[in-house]
Amino acid sequence: MKLKNRKTSYLTGLPEGQGRQSWGARLLRWIYFAVLLALIIFIGRYVYLRWSQFEGYGEVVIERITIAPLRSGRIARLAEAGDQRLAGEFLAEIRPLEQCRAAPQPELLRIERQIAVKQAELDSLRQQWQDFNRQSTLRRALEIDPGRSSALRQLPYQINLARQALVSEQRYLEKLRLLEAAREVPTACQPENLVAPYTGTVVQVFKNAHETIQAVEPLLAFEPEQAGVFIEGYLSKYDIESLVPGKSARIVFPDDTEAKGVITDIESAAEVFARPKWLDYEPVDSPVKVRIEPLAREQAGRWRSFHRLRVKISGDNG
Repeated sequence: MKLKNRKTSYLTGLPEGQGRQSWGARLLRWIYFAVLLALIIFIGRYVYLRWSQFEGYGEVVIERITIAPLRSGRIARLAEAGDQRLAGEFLAEIRPLEQCRAAPQPELLRIERQIAVKQAELDSLRQQWQDFNRQSTLRRALEIDPGRSSALRQLPYQINLARQALVSEQRYLEKLRLLEAAREVPTACQPENLVAPYTGTVVQVFKNAHETIQAVEPLLAFEPEQAGVFIEGYLSKYDIESLVPGKSARIVFPDDTEAKGVITDIESAAEVFARPKWLDYEPVDSPVKVRIEPLAREQAGRWRSFHRLRVKISGDNG
């Protein structure tokens, strides 16, 4: 049986063509390519900057002095926030508690009791002598009762003797009181006066007058006139190898202005948390704490205007 070859048609023998693409599909494809390229560039830039630069955030801090008493007591007088003080001027007075009193000397108490007894005896003798002088029958009493007469005749001498003894005891008491006044009062019973260590301003007061304060408890914050200023910054723990004291850093303030600073101190910022989080046996967040000071002193004034504001920190890892 012979098979007949089918003749190829003109319509079926041509190669298959491609369908026409719309401009919308082409535009969408180019958008996909552009987004993918931007993502690759972003990731590449991030990796480059991550390994070539360090970045972080910090806070501008003005150095302030915390004033606290050395002993517990009651606040008698206290400066107010905003008060300006010269070096050595008054800030606060802390008086000792009521139970803090120096005990008097036993000898002083004994002499005071003796004087009271001798004064009572002298008053009694004087009263007897006055009663005797009021008697209208003095002569008859002398004739009838000679013994009583002799006793009454001794009253003036007894009064004079008692008066002299009393004066002697009083003089001795005055000497004891002078010695008591000159005796050194224990330090814990003396009032404590707090004065300004430098010329500056009281910026914050933590207590009120007439309140009780404990030893070394913060009482007020004092800002010297020439107070230092620095940035307390936090960087990634992975930048620790490239951070050294003396390394320069770029600072971007909230108004988008920039300044130069220098790292003066590096320490760990790890804190004790009640429930620390761990991942693969490493703490999740353990940043590095750095102290950055102005590169030039004339910049310190500008830095002070951003006190307690957040700033951006960056620099080269090289």
